[in-house]
Amino acid sequence: MSEQKLTNKVAQPQSKAATTQQHNKEEHGLRDDAHDFTLKDYSVDGGEQGLAAIHRGTTGFVPRTGNVEYAQNGEIKPQPLELAPRSDIANTPVDNTPQTASAKEVESLNTSPSNPDVPMVSADDFLASFVNTGARSEVHDTSDNNVRISSPDTDAPKVGMSPVTTAESTVPVSSNDGNNGDNGNGGEESNAAPVMLDLFINGTDEDTSLLITQDMLLATIQDTDGDPLTASNLAVTGGALADNGDGTWTFTPDPDFHGNISLNYDVSDGQDTIPANGSIVVASVNDAADVSGPTSFATSEDTGIVISEAQLLANASDVDGDTLSVQNLSADGGTLTDNGDGTWSFAPDADFNGTVNLSYDVNDGTTNTATTGTVSVSAVNDAADVSGPTSFTTSEDTGIVISEAQLLANASDVDGDTLSVQNLSADGGTLTDNGDGTWSFAPDADFNGTINLSYDVNDGTTNTATTGTVSVSAINDGPTAGNVDLGATAEDTGIVITEAQLLAGSSDTDGDALSVTGVSVNPGFGSLTDNGNGTWTFNPAQDVNADDVAFSFTVSDGTTTDTATAVLDITAVNDAADVSGPTSFSTSEDTGIVISEAQLLANASDVDGDTLSVQNLSADGGTLTDNGNGTWSFAPDADFNGTINLSYDVNDGTT
Repeated sequence: MSEQKLTNKVAQPQSKAATTQQHNKEEHGLRDDAHDFTLKDYSVDGGEQGLAAIHRGTTGFVPRTGNVEYAQNGEIKPQPLELAPRSDIANTPVDNTPQTASAKEVESLNTSPSNPDVPMVSADDFLASFVNTGARSEVHDTSDNNVRISSPDTDAPKVGMSPVTTAESTVPVSSNDGNNGDNGNGGEESNAAPVMLDLFINGTDEDTSLLITQDMLLATIQDTDGDPLTASNLAVTGGALADNGDGTWTFTPDPDFHGNISLNYDVSDGQDTIPANGSIVVASVNDAADVSGPTSFATSEDTGIVISEAQLLANASDVDGDTLSVQNLSADGGTLTDNGDGTWSFAPDADFNGTVNLSYDVNDGTTNTATTGTVSVSAVNDAADVSGPTSFTTSEDTGIVISEAQLLANASDVDGDTLSVQNLSADGGTLTDNGDGTWSFAPDADFNGTINLSYDVNDGTTNTATTGTVSVSAINDGPTAGNVDLGATAEDTGIVITEAQLLAGSSDTDGDALSVTGVSVNPGFGSLTDNGNGTWTFNPAQDVNADDVAFSFTVSDGTTTDTATAVLDITAVNDAADVSGPTSFSTSEDTGIVISEAQLLANASDVDGDTLSVQNLSADGGTLTDNGNGTWSFAPDADFNGTINLSYDVNDGTT
């Protein structure tokens, strides 16, 4: 290892603010693998310069970080300090006791680990200061890339930097690579190479190109000589870099990349060239979801489907790995219902077939990507549609002809198929297929009301069951008067005939109320009297008897009438003999006479023509003897004269 001496003058003690500046950049880094370091100096109010080394308990400015760093108890305490031509460095002794010190040599700077007790700043740059009188400090590199100062003297002070009397001192500077330069006296030195500080270019957003300029690359490069600097040989660890040939480069990140891209380049001051590095910060931006194509669904005419969010997102992806969702789903036809569970129910319009277009947004939590889909609704045969039953009318007992066109009057087919009637039937009357597309219908006799028709409307593929009606209007059907038998009455005995008896054989298909409007009989059979209360009294003629004496009567339904006959038997009864007057006889006192049956019946007759006889003949005087031959002998009492009364019965064989 060679050794280089650097001679500086140390300013007279003053309580002045100190400004640090770069003094010797010949060696940089204090890393065993790099073998270089940087030594800093300070000046007081622009006066003569002095070296400075950081010591436990002192504060110093570190250009690498732009901070004031305080080394105490093994820790570095960064304190922000604005980079400026002058920066105050506070003198903060550990025990707050001012110290008087004289300049001492820092005898060696090497890259060997030494005393680990005195922490330093990072190895890229460090601040060195003289220590108190009687102390000798050594600045060392360590294996953990820190610089440490050790105080070999047992009486090494524990306080920080103090102004000292002007003097010259020689600082031995050593480098493992042997490239030591003689800086001479008074702080003069040869060309100082540029020094690289950390470079971070907050340059661009994801997927956005960045123009890299010389100013950007040289922003943290320092050259104490003030030489103009030039960056060259720029390389990046990712993305694409294009040299524009004018000292600028265009950097394009890889698609969707975000993060840090390392830069490597050379910096030259015209004499020396150092390698430099930095980073480009590519800021993340949200990438909208990518949709590779429309989604598609299929269903049949008049058949609904359920569409899931997963199906709608089948062609969607997100390079950022964001969770995707579906928003604003709509359809240009049919009915779409959000089920609230990540599914939608879609029902095409009735009888529609074709394509329904879907539109929706794929959302990644930040951005919507508009996309589309389709629902293909395949055609199916639609059965004929019947809007309602057909209806026909006719009158009671009157037939009609029904045509196929009439039966199809309320039928249609959305597919335009030709329709026909099949399986026509009626629940009453008689229906006859005429074989020419017509049917003859005849209602049952005297029927009025509704006849139900049933039939199928066929579209060539499917039957649609439908119905119709035939309304048969009522017409008045006259009553049917029936003959009745009124029974019998006895000769010479009257009878009352009622309306109910006369209507017993009559009827009316319309159910109309019937009444008897007139009754008549041959007067030879007797007399008939209308009692005005729906009854008639018949009195047979004297001693008339006959079978089936006819009574003619009229039945009315209120509109029309019909006539019929009622018959009555007048049964014969025995008529007692009729005696028109008493019989009379005469004789003389004490003279008997013979009275015959014929004489006794002389005033008797019998309407029935019965043979008459005398019975029970008696006299209230005289003597009457039945001779047993149809005669009676009467003898008055002796010497009587006057009237003798006879009594007897004329018998007709019954009475």
